[in-house]
Amino acid sequence: MKFVKVLIAAATIATTALVAPPLAAQIPFSLPIIGSAAADPAAGKLTIHGANFGTGLPRVMLNTTELVVETYASDEIVARLPKELEPASYLLTIYRSPNYGIFGVFVVTIGASQGAKGDKGDSGEPGAPGAPGEPSAPGAPGTPGTPGAPGAPGAPGAPGASVEIAVLAAGDANCPTGGTRFTAASSVSYACNGAPTATACPTGFVPVGPALCVELNDACCFTFTVAAAKCNAKSAHLITSAEMRIVMRAVTNGELTLGQGVTGDWLADQDGAGTALYVNNGDDPENPAGSQSTATQTWTRCAASIE
Repeated sequence: MKFVKVLIAAATIATTALVAPPLAAQIPFSLPIIGSAAADPAAGKLTIHGANFGTGLPRVMLNTTELVVETYASDEIVARLPKELEPASYLLTIYRSPNYGIFGVFVVTIGASQGAKGDKGDSGEPGAPGAPGEPSAPGAPGTPGTPGAPGAPGAPGAPGASVEIAVLAAGDANCPTGGTRFTAASSVSYACNGAPTATACPTGFVPVGPALCVELNDACCFTFTVAAAKCNAKSAHLITSAEMRIVMRAVTNGELTLGQGVTGDWLADQDGAGTALYVNNGDDPENPAGSQSTATQTWTRCAASIE
């Protein structure tokens, strides 16, 4: 049986993969382009339009929070917004599958709303027509007036949302292989360069299909943030909800045998501020996920993509 301990506080550090600039120049396909993003806080959805999103399941980040993708296509993505999201401008990042190293960014404003249009008033009764007036003689042109004094300068407008981008060299504490730091308002996120493309599973991992490797044994006990850093140090990533479902289905069908069960394993999907998904039901691939505080110490299993 796996036991879970709860810590008092934790901070979420989003770690993602970015292709280094020299490699990006050699890529024969276009980067994801975000043309627009429309938020519906009441429905809890974010609809993104653009191009080059790919045909596989994308990863969608809002600042440092990864959103759950509900539907996706090459030119449209619908993702679930976190609950009680503060009105503000956010850095929206889309990572294209399968290796999530190619991404596009966009600044989206969420929370500014306009009131509903009021009902049209009743038409008034037409007035009685007035008697025609006598035409008057044209008046003499007036003397041009003196130009008025210039008006006072208006108050400065509110500062717009901005994103500061800094390139990180290899050896950085947050991105050991180098990458990029994005600073927006009071939030900071990182897009780290990935390791060279793997063609075989790393040591301690087993293949699940042609392009996914999963760690044979999970480990305990780690908070959500520490778990993500642990996987990044292995040139891997915290297993996502979609990848875990693939693994659980393979185990159920007898196609894969793991060293330990998956119940309690973190999933790399946040469903709110300070909460993230984990495997609550290790026997049901269709409905495995539950939600708990990111400060909880629980089991961790990493995944890696191969080509």
